[in-house]
Amino acid sequence: MSAAFDFTAERRMIDTSDDPYEVLDWIGDYRRRALDADGELAPRFDELIEFAKDHVVALKAARLRSRSTARPEPADRAGVPAPA
Repeated sequence: MSAAFDFTAERRMIDTSDDPYEVLDWIGDYRRRALDADGELAPRFDELIEFAKDHVVALKAARLRSRSTARPEPADRAGVPAPA
């Protein structure tokens, strides 16, 4: 079952995905496979899970950065009296 699993292709799919929720779904699948894997393959699934987690963090950070730069700056209040 797991011997035919292509770890290189999975890493490529993770790396090219721009959807953090899709990658999170894959992590769930990798965890299930890691539990069923033999002693040799389980660490490879663990590495894939860590790679996927790092990618999710990077995607979410990029989204946060883009939101913070997309917000309009508050109008300049110079010369505007403070509210009473």
